[in-house]
Amino acid sequence: MTSGGAGRTVRDRCSEPGAASAPDGCQVLDLPGGTVLPGLVDAHVHLCADGTAGTLDRIGEPGQDAIAAVIEQSLQRHLAAGVTTVRDLGTAVSPCSTGAHACGAHGLADGVDGIEHCSFLTDKGPSQSEQDLARLAEAGTAVCPTPGMAGTPEPTPNAAALLAKLGMTFEQVMEMNKRRVGQMHAAGVRVVAGSDGGIAAAKPHGLLPVSVAFLVEGGVSTVAALASATALAAAACGLGDRKGRLRAGYDADLLVVDGDPVADIGALARPAAVFAGGRRPAGAA
Repeated sequence: MTSGGAGRTVRDRCSEPGAASAPDGCQVLDLPGGTVLPGLVDAHVHLCADGTAGTLDRIGEPGQDAIAAVIEQSLQRHLAAGVTTVRDLGTAVSPCSTGAHACGAHGLADGVDGIEHCSFLTDKGPSQSEQDLARLAEAGTAVCPTPGMAGTPEPTPNAAALLAKLGMTFEQVMEMNKRRVGQMHAAGVRVVAGSDGGIAAAKPHGLLPVSVAFLVEGGVSTVAALASATALAAAACGLGDRKGRLRAGYDADLLVVDGDPVADIGALARPAAVFAGGRRPAGAA
């Protein structure tokens, strides 16, 4: 890594392990069996929400100092999980030029750059057709389905009513959503990873490794799932020329995990070291 402005970038120099000694003064991190990845990119978070029950109802209550403290704590939780870049859909403007924050499919023909959630939800349940997926794939629209949860949440009254109407349990809906997202990817839709972190106790900040594992459980390959949380997510956020890849000239945002996430996606949830801009943040692995 080399210094550059306020941060550091990756230098175009590689060598075989042990073929070159580290420069004087550099810390050497020895992690046998570890894997170096680009820092993860979470394309859908709500930094002003604290990831506890009822947080969305309380967002407008605290003052600016309290909100700033929540945002700082949220960022620290993302860093601890290996996420070095987030797109905030709470209080900040998205880096994407055009987007649709939607549950259904009404944004398909509107020329949007990205669609959030994209559940194709109707009053009769999800309605995702091959034609809809083909249109999304042809348009190159970035879809962030925000999958994955920490445990099983207590359904809201509206959600409970819909589950009763569909005659399904929450667990059955989750399995259906896994299949839906897998079908999106198989149809060529540009799926990017996002956690919806912060909006509830089942959606805490730092959830992205769970979201990526959800994609794999739905049939997406581990390589493609990792790309959805690195290069593809960075591109969707307008940062594809700086982040999401281990490449010369890119920001030195790095994640080292214990194991090989290509062979075992669970390794993504075992961060051994995190670097943001070439520096190891306090409180991160």
